Amino acid sequence: MSDRNWKEGKGAAASPAAAERPGTPVVAEVMPKTALAVLKDASIAIASQEELKARGLQVRQKFEALAELAYDPSFSEEMKAKVKDLLALASPVKPGMEEMVTPWSVVRVNMAQPTTELAAKPESARPGDMFTTAGALLDKSFAFIPLHFHVENIMFIKGQRAPECGAPDAKLGDRFGLCSECEHLPFGLQNAGRGEQVKTKCRNQIVVAALAADLSQVYLLSFGITSRSAGTDLVKLAKMHPYPWKQSYLLSTERGKGDQGLYFVFKVEATSKDNPPEVVRLAQALSELFSANRKQFIAEWYVRVAAAAETAAATEAAFSASTASGRFEDREGEVSAEAPRPARASVRTAAPPM
Repeated sequence: MSDRNWKEGKGAAASPAAAERPGTPVVAEVMPKTALAVLKDASIAIASQEELKARGLQVRQKFEALAELAYDPSFSEEMKAKVKDLLALASPVKPGMEEMVTPWSVVRVNMAQPTTELAAKPESARPGDMFTTAGALLDKSFAFIPLHFHVENIMFIKGQRAPECGAPDAKLGDRFGLCSECEHLPFGLQNAGRGEQVKTKCRNQIVVAALAADLSQVYLLSFGITSRSAGTDLVKLAKMHPYPWKQSYLLSTERGKGDQGLYFVFKVEATSKDNPPEVVRLAQALSELFSANRKQFIAEWYVRVAAAAETAAATEAAFSASTASGRFEDREGEVSAEAPRPARASVRTAAPPM
């Protein structure tokens, strides 16, 4: 779905009276009715201010539930200390940063390839090594406990560091709109996964929030392109249990098999070891907190992308009218070639798929 698809149609903006009704989307007054209809037809609801506040309250409640474990009499002192450390990482308020409240920022795990040039890659990292977006090297065999699974679509253009478009829920991209209608829909998802498939620059990847087995940190693991099969293996293994965090798993890398030259892929192995009751309770609390944060993020994402669509439509309409009347001129008196483009939302947690 291209930028222009947001603006097609003859619908007018929603009436002011509609915005006064309970549950009306916060962008209803300004967003083109046709764009709202597009989202509604795709079962994507734009949250009201009340609904966004409710999402925030749920995050707070889940954070408090996690905090209670730090004082649970059935937990060992060592376990309580680990809970407090995880609370500090998940807290939206950091010491000395009280005026910069931010959502839980989860560290991603990357894999060094022969051509990797990420700033976070440690100098000592060799091809096949795993490192985090915080610049730390991980063990060759990294033990973890899965907490939450989701999928995302991410599109990178060769030579660009930032994604061209990102859909953190594989449904709504910040650049091209609805994934289901996009000409760049990833291979394997076109035509509902049936019939002929065409390779595009967009990739669908499995993303897993995972707790390190030593309970020191929560990470995001991305399984895409050549490593997607490892993510699929993990999904299958986790489905065999009543909840994903019942057991721990091992993440490592191995050389890929193909004609693309030297490259590495993720590998997932089961340990077949059940986690202790304390760890299960901690993992469940972290999973619920992560899920609440994600639901809030996705709700805000929809509002932000919908508002950007409205801005793009309004800017193009204003530019068309202004060009006809002689406005939007540069210092030399010539009409600019194109209207200023509105700022895009970013996928701050996105990493190049592997």
